[in-house]
Amino acid sequence: MFDRRILRILDTLLVLAVLAQVPLILQAGPYLDELPLWRPPAFLLALALVVVFWIAWRRQPQMTGLPVALGLSSIVAVVLGDGAAPMALVAFSLLILVVMHGVRPGLVLVAALLLVGGALMLWVYDRPVEFVLTQMLVMVVLLGLMLLLASLLRLFSEVSAEAQRTRDQLAASLETEKEMVLARERARAAGDLHDGLGHRLTAVGLLLDAAMQQRHSTPEESWELVGEARSGTSEALQEMRTWVRALHPVPLEDLSDTQAFRTLADQFQGTDLKIDVDTDVARMTPQQALVVYRCVQEGLTNVVRHSGASRARLLIHHEDSTVHVELTDDGQGRGGAGDGFGLVGLRRRVEGLGGVVDSGDLPEGGHRLSVTVPA
Repeated sequence: MFDRRILRILDTLLVLAVLAQVPLILQAGPYLDELPLWRPPAFLLALALVVVFWIAWRRQPQMTGLPVALGLSSIVAVVLGDGAAPMALVAFSLLILVVMHGVRPGLVLVAALLLVGGALMLWVYDRPVEFVLTQMLVMVVLLGLMLLLASLLRLFSEVSAEAQRTRDQLAASLETEKEMVLARERARAAGDLHDGLGHRLTAVGLLLDAAMQQRHSTPEESWELVGEARSGTSEALQEMRTWVRALHPVPLEDLSDTQAFRTLADQFQGTDLKIDVDTDVARMTPQQALVVYRCVQEGLTNVVRHSGASRARLLIHHEDSTVHVELTDDGQGRGGAGDGFGLVGLRRRVEGLGGVVDSGDLPEGGHRLSVTVPA
């Protein structure tokens, strides 16, 4: 399918070619008595066929024979008409043929027109050879220019189509990458929920079992066990809320908007963590945005789960085409425990893009996560 801009250009050229025939039709009025009766209607029919074939092809571009029929109709119009005006129809047909089928069919149309035109001038209108040669030379120059223009339009059409295919492939690749990231995070979440939340709930169950066994012999100890189970349930609930925030769907279409990261920070409200956000991310590419968002999401999750911090600061800014992310907190640090599984996976992904992930405890206390993602 052609680029819409090319189709608009061709529509405009057809209108101009048809309008160019109006003076010819008006000037033919005084000479109708000298012309065969069939010739004016036949010319108008050929002109109408050019328009009809173009409209039909616009509606059904898969019918590749229509441009050929359009070219033949334009040649008939040249034979039936007089002067240079019908050449505009041939020029339009030449554009269509070359854009649709390449230069070779256009050359065939030019050769056919030169042969028909030369034969008519020599044997029908009895023109001198010198006149015929001059007219043929002018036709060759004009049609050569039209061939050049048609070739440029065809090249533009091919480049435009290739660019659209590339955009579609990139969009599909980005969507696939997004699904892969989500699948990996779901697998990680399942493992962490099994190891973390599952362990807490198992412990709660054991405490309740022990409380049931001791409820008659030592009721005081039984109630202590119930209290421990209740505390464990609260911790499990808090951990579940943290995971719900961490696995919030990624608004991929809005990731280059500063508000997306403010919204992400707001999702951690209710965890007793205050987050200051300072971002300038209007120029991020979709790939950068997805990686940065996941790093921030994982970093904030780790702050809530491991640091015991009351305050965190998120800074995101550009330096040329590179995005820099820094997340610091005032918690107790990690004590050399290193990154969690999720951040390790994101580290590999960032490094695969040529970026850098650095994390460690701060001398004054707290933890710092730094991410650099090139374009």
